[in-house]
Amino acid sequence: MLADSRTVRLVILTLGCLASVGVPGVAAAATNPAFASAPAVLGQTGVVSITSADVLSRWQTRVGITTSLASGSGGNRFDLLLTDIASLDKVLAFRGSLALGLPGNVEAAVTVPYLRVEHGDETTDGIGSATVSAKLRVRDQSGWIPAAAVSASWIADTGDHVAVSSVSTNGYVATVSAQLAVGDSEWAPTIVVELGGFWRDLGRPESDSSLLYGVAGIVPFARTGLLGDTGEYQIIAEVAGTATRRSVTQEPDDVSSLALGIRYLAEGWGVTVTGLLSKYELDGKKNSSGGLVEWHVTF
Repeated sequence: MLADSRTVRLVILTLGCLASVGVPGVAAAATNPAFASAPAVLGQTGVVSITSADVLSRWQTRVGITTSLASGSGGNRFDLLLTDIASLDKVLAFRGSLALGLPGNVEAAVTVPYLRVEHGDETTDGIGSATVSAKLRVRDQSGWIPAAAVSASWIADTGDHVAVSSVSTNGYVATVSAQLAVGDSEWAPTIVVELGGFWRDLGRPESDSSLLYGVAGIVPFARTGLLGDTGEYQIIAEVAGTATRRSVTQEPDDVSSLALGIRYLAEGWGVTVTGLLSKYELDGKKNSSGGLVEWHVTF
């Protein structure tokens, strides 16, 4: 796989800056106890599609439901791996996720999607590829040295039909996340960077691998006691994507997506609403636009 060199340099430079030497006297932001309960698309704690360095507390449990609707494709970097179909017209996805905090700063999650895909005159719906994930928080933030986590996911071939599956055998994802709170107050913005890879079982025609990357910002902007004592509104923005070169045709199949929206977090629950835009590099694929709504409860 040959990734776009500018993308690779940008992500590496960003990670390098975040991992630079700490500055004495700059502390990590105070963490809202509900912040770590917000799930990403695959069920792990995160932003929209990228995971963060946060994990659920020991034995803390989270149930989440995500609904997304987009033309062209699913609107996030994992649905964008639906590369067996050259052009989708519309994707409606429902995801149920369950996550559990374990001893040793580990978080485990499982996600099962149900998708309805329109392609030309055909409509296909059914269970998509289920994902089982584990994430380990390897360090807390210290000065300007960010918090960090590593994660691994197994994408199982549970799809009812190839049109609603991201894998036709098994898929695997491994990532490294860095997270930096810029300041020492509860209102400090947070930057999240993730870099990793996706691959399928080797030895098959669809075994192309992909570089995964993402950068996100979270900015708290208001508090309210209307819906909860710790209710907080946040602006979230995320740029994420995949960089792929098909193993058979050697064509670049890169995809980038932008998510922008608002998240509300209370003591034991939260909701996220975002718009989604995605751009495809491969000829014959339609650029995507749509939206996503996520709701979760943590106990």
